[in-house]
Amino acid sequence: MVAVLVGLLPAGCEAPRPQAPKVVPPGGDPQHSGVYETEPLRTLGGLRWKLDTVGTASGTVVVEEGVAYLGCSEGYVYAIDLDTGEEIWRFNAGGKLYNAPTLTGGRAYVGSSDGHVYAIDAATGQEVWRFKTDAGVCSPPAVHGGIAYAGSHDRFLYLLDAETGEKIAGIEHKFDVCCSPTVARNLLFYPDWGGNLYAFDTATRERLWTFEVNEPAKWFTAPSLAAGVAFHVKFDNTLHAIDMETGLENWTFEADGTLSRAPAVKDDVVVLATVDSHLHALRADSGEPIWSFEGSGKVYSQPAIAGDVVYFGSGDGHLYALSLENGEELWRFDAGNQAGSPLPHRGMVLFTSGKGLFALE
Repeated sequence: MVAVLVGLLPAGCEAPRPQAPKVVPPGGDPQHSGVYETEPLRTLGGLRWKLDTVGTASGTVVVEEGVAYLGCSEGYVYAIDLDTGEEIWRFNAGGKLYNAPTLTGGRAYVGSSDGHVYAIDAATGQEVWRFKTDAGVCSPPAVHGGIAYAGSHDRFLYLLDAETGEKIAGIEHKFDVCCSPTVARNLLFYPDWGGNLYAFDTATRERLWTFEVNEPAKWFTAPSLAAGVAFHVKFDNTLHAIDMETGLENWTFEADGTLSRAPAVKDDVVVLATVDSHLHALRADSGEPIWSFEGSGKVYSQPAIAGDVVYFGSGDGHLYALSLENGEELWRFDAGNQAGSPLPHRGMVLFTSGKGLFALE
């Protein structure tokens, strides 16, 4: 007989801590850096497949375990086989969806204009729970440490138990909260519609600092986080580089047009797009310009970076691929409608356009 002792460890040893489940939100990672650690598509072969959606495909797409997930304007969440483009399931969230879900722990979390936050079983498409706010929820929640952080047009940021959907706390604001927060370490960052940016300590559940503007500014996007800096825009011409620990501004960059989405940030390069399809690459430590690219049409999406390639969708109906080093155009694909935020994945690029999801290879 062999005796097995459970719970006893040699002196000086600690039991391994359970690993937190991976979180896959829109934007590439919890920092919304727009960077994807995958093989880039440098040379365009053509269209691999296209899936038609009931309404306008919203925002970007997320991928996990061979399945692509997205939302649409008619309130449906789709799960799609990444290889074939075939629909696996769809879920009716009851109101408009403006982005893809956040994936973690085998669930897909979305916010709907019907005022609910939904948790959906990612394998079956069945509802796990829902939480009702008093106004529309226009972004998926950020999930960190077992808590779903969801903003609502009722001016609250809600802390919900990600497992059960039970309300833990609600933080009231002077203005609406309409974005999916970004997370770095134990710090949560999000803006309100008054132009104010907040840093929230998830460990102490206290506000660390506020970057105050207090001017009406519909901030639909939380900052991109990299190297201790929050890179943020507020639907005007200015990019703010803000120290994550202190809330003090390091530098600003004045673009030649309105900035509607947070930039993509890789290593020492920041790439941002104006609404008028003008891309700027800047030094992350100073805001000094490196290169620029002028397209056409309206851009309302975050650029994406994989390897040495930058992708962005434009209102002229094209998805563009550029060199990260010098901004030279590598290729473009004509989708015929406004192209949304791209997602590079293992030599493919997925993006929304009109009533459809496109996969290029």
